[in-house]
Amino acid sequence: QLHILNVGLDLHERIEDLQKREVSPSVVPNETFALMLQGRRTGLLESSIPFIPPDTDHPSHPDQLVKVLCSSASPCLVGRILLGSGGTGKSRTCLETANRASSEGWRVFHCHPGEPPVTNEDLAEAVSRSPSAVLIVLDYLSELSGLDLASLEFQLLRRAVDTGVPVALLATARPGFTIPAAAIPLFGSVEICSDKAHLGSVSEAIVKTTAAVAISRDRKSNV
Repeated sequence: QLHILNVGLDLHERIEDLQKREVSPSVVPNETFALMLQGRRTGLLESSIPFIPPDTDHPSHPDQLVKVLCSSASPCLVGRILLGSGGTGKSRTCLETANRASSEGWRVFHCHPGEPPVTNEDLAEAVSRSPSAVLIVLDYLSELSGLDLASLEFQLLRRAVDTGVPVALLATARPGFTIPAAAIPLFGSVEICSDKAHLGSVSEAIVKTTAAVAISRDRKSNV
C-alpha cells in the first residue's frame, strides 16, 4: 500500500510540474494528458483495453487521420470531426491519433469540457507558443461552450501563418450535432467505423480484458 501511495504522489507531482508550463488549464499537452489517464481507471489506455483499429484503409483509422491532418510542412489549417454514437471509440481513436502525431514531432494538445471553458484565444495562444506543428484534439466539441466555431478558422489560420507552422484540429461529436455554417469548411466529417465485424472485435477485446476471471471459468457465454 505504501508503494502504491508513493507512485500516486510521484504521478501527482509530475502532473503539477507539467501544468505550470501550460497555456491554460483547459488546453492540456499530450504528455500531461497521458499522466492524467494513468491516475484513473479508464478504457482509453492500452494497458486497460487494447486498441482494435478498423481496416487500415478506413478513414477513421488513426494512420489515415494522421495522413490527412499531419502531412503538411507549411503554414495551414486542417480539421476533421469524428462522428459516431456513444461508446463507438471516438475518444480512443483521438488518443491513438494524437500519440502517432506526437511521435512524428507534432505538438499535441487535448481540450475537454470543464471549467474554465476553453476559448478561441486559448487555442491561438497554444499555437503561438509552439515551436513545431500543432494538433489540437477537441473531444465532445458540442460541449465546448467557450469556443466560437464561426471565427475559429480565421483566428487559428492567422496564428499558423504568423508562427510559420501547420495546425490541425481533430474533433468528436455524436450524430446530429450541427456545426455553424461558417465552420463547415474547416471540419470535414469522418464517420467512425461501425462495421458489425469491427464492433464485434472491439466488444470481444473488452470482454476478454474486463471479464478475464469469468472467461477463465468457462463462462464466456454468460458474460
